[in-house]
Amino acid sequence: MGPATRARGRLKEESISLSWPLVKYTKSSKRSRNPLLYFDVGFDPRQHNNLKDNSTGQWLALSNADCHLSASTHCELTSMVIECPLIGPVNIDRPGGICVLDVFSAIYDAYHVRLSSEERPDDVDGRYEATFRKRCEDFKPYPAAEARRGMRRVDLLRGKRIFDGITREGAHWKVELVAR
Repeated sequence: MGPATRARGRLKEESISLSWPLVKYTKSSKRSRNPLLYFDVGFDPRQHNNLKDNSTGQWLALSNADCHLSASTHCELTSMVIECPLIGPVNIDRPGGICVLDVFSAIYDAYHVRLSSEERPDDVDGRYEATFRKRCEDFKPYPAAEARRGMRRVDLLRGKRIFDGITREGAHWKVELVAR
């Protein structure tokens, strides 16, 4: 193959390292049994105390500095497409560079949308009602107000609403969610 000839076929995706709050938490013998970060996608990460940092062994609000870390440790990401369970791709575009809080906010915003009639499952009052009620209970100190706002996309996750990191999937990213 000469210098003017290009290789054909699928090219390997660039390796991009993410900042620590976005990295998938995996249990290993070297790490604590608890994740370093706690984020429930049912609650706005822009509100104080909805992102919890456990890197010191104490659950504290994620610092402003860590919230504004660049999403990547080695390059400036200005665009990300994150595949989210049940709702599909979420696009994040920020010409000045994407930070950790931008990622969490985009995920929350995508799941906090009220269910459209097309998204509403037939058995919404069955399997999904309990997770809706639980999310409302967790919305302290105003659970009744949250219940009046109605069911959201996050309730379709049926309890799997805890952020467990982002992994690369081809040219896109994939958010990993687990039950508490």
